Amino acid sequence: MMAKTFVRDYALTCYTFDSEPEDYLIARLIHKHMRGSRVLDLGCGPVAPLLALFYPDAREAVAVDSLKENIDFMKNDFRFMDGIMKRALSYKHRYISKKDSSPRLSLIRGDVTKKLAIGRFDSAMQIGCFGALDTQEQFQRAVNNAYSYLKPGGILLMVNWLDEISKVKRPLQFNGKVNSLELYVPCLRQAGFRIRKMHTTSKLGGETKRMGYTRIVWAVAKK
Repeated sequence: MMAKTFVRDYALTCYTFDSEPEDYLIARLIHKHMRGSRVLDLGCGPVAPLLALFYPDAREAVAVDSLKENIDFMKNDFRFMDGIMKRALSYKHRYISKKDSSPRLSLIRGDVTKKLAIGRFDSAMQIGCFGALDTQEQFQRAVNNAYSYLKPGGILLMVNWLDEISKVKRPLQFNGKVNSLELYVPCLRQAGFRIRKMHTTSKLGGETKRMGYTRIVWAVAKK
């Protein structure tokens, strides 16, 4: 029951679209870089249908997560997200695009460090997921797998929250031991990606800062 409650509470607070600047950053990054008709969300958490609002032209989206409670929430309890979905859509229509996105969404339970039989994609993203890994070897395997899922020329969007000042403590392995900032460049290059963009920002919302995060790192890489 604790895990189910935590997942619901997390889903209701991780993106609110009422004032947090990283919500708008993530939305814009997804709309700009998650191109193509078939897209992949690695380690989607309980919010894949919300982020799917910002795919620019996807007809099919596959969302992968290892936690059963995340999958169950999206299948059975996503009605709790109605208010956030409305705010997110209003933000999109006002600032990003009037065009709605309604891809067919498949939810798959799986480990991002293990190769999955899910086919090829035009673009893929991991929003926070790889930061939950514990070793560089796991991080590299996850990046290698992402590379293998992409079609030639496909794009990988990587986003992670950083916590140099104090380690964020959250249950259910939401935070790992890897230093995402140090691993982005070597792991992307070793997998075969060409890094097109990489940035960090300290423009975070109040709740994010209170949890101990200090920056966001994001990168766009091409196969």
